Amino acid sequence: MSMMVAERYMTYRSAMLPKLIVIASALISTPLIAQPMTCRWITKQQCDPGAACRPATNKAWAIADIAAKQYQRCDMNGCDSYEAAVSTAGSYTTFDLVGRGVFMKIGPNNAATEVVSLGNSILVSQGTCRRSVSS
Repeated sequence: MSMMVAERYMTYRSAMLPKLIVIASALISTPLIAQPMTCRWITKQQCDPGAACRPATNKAWAIADIAAKQYQRCDMNGCDSYEAAVSTAGSYTTFDLVGRGVFMKIGPNNAATEVVSLGNSILVSQGTCRRSVSS
């Protein structure tokens, strides 16, 4: 009888091991996902009604925090912090500043696009996001 119990245990253990490895991997990587990311814009375009989009001055950056559901738009004068609706679909994470006309999407290789409506103008910034280094 005890031999049969031991065999069942070994079978159960063998079946559970791959599942436990997947769960452990997910838990280990979670702190990295939870760290805020600083997004630097490489290009910025301004699109106005009735005119072609044109390059715009690029003096801003963003800090995106998935865990806190916070999005900060920053410039040399400081940062404005906003609550964000954060969603993930496939390899894309979207920050939506509901009611503010702003959203940002981070995709593969941390490539990011931010779209901001300013009056009737649209600003489109593209760049990359990197994990923020804590001090």
